[in-house]
Amino acid sequence: MHKYADEYDVKNFISKYGIATAHASMLYETFINDPATYLQYYFGRLEIQELCSEAARLLKSDFDIKEFHRFILE
Repeated sequence: MHKYADEYDVKNFISKYGIATAHASMLYETFINDPATYLQYYFGRLEIQELCSEAARLLKSDFDIKEFHRFILE
């Protein structure tokens, strides 16, 4: 039987990624009340991750993660 995630599970999951566990309640409520909200952020993250991998592949030793982030933000 599948166990659905509860607030405790969300707290444990986000803590692995350096997100303050104080936000667990808010995230849990958001996911319950509007489950598709996270998708736009998730796909954006995937796109940025793909761009970062491509930049690192092309630039090799000249790749600088700080410069990559600066480029994205600007």
